[in-house]
Amino acid sequence: MGENLEKKSRILVILSDGWEKGDVEMLKKQMIIFKKGFKKIIWLNPNLKYDNYEPLCMGMAAAMPYIDYFLPCHNLKNLEAFIEIIKKI
Repeated sequence: MGENLEKKSRILVILSDGWEKGDVEMLKKQMIIFKKGFKKIIWLNPNLKYDNYEPLCMGMAAAMPYIDYFLPCHNLKNLEAFIEIIKKI
């Protein structure tokens, strides 16, 4: 996957609700690796459509320190905003 691309040109986009049911420590280790290898990490989470949503589940809580943009993705307006962020990075 683009081993010859420099970190400054790579953006990782994750689309997930973050409800990790597996090894949370493994997720944290992988996020550390991603943070070293990508310029920015964008996490699109459909649960952000809820006003009272907080990323408290273990998987999401483990990933949050490594995420540059934590964005909703439940409608076209959200996806358009996501595209605008990508353009500015």
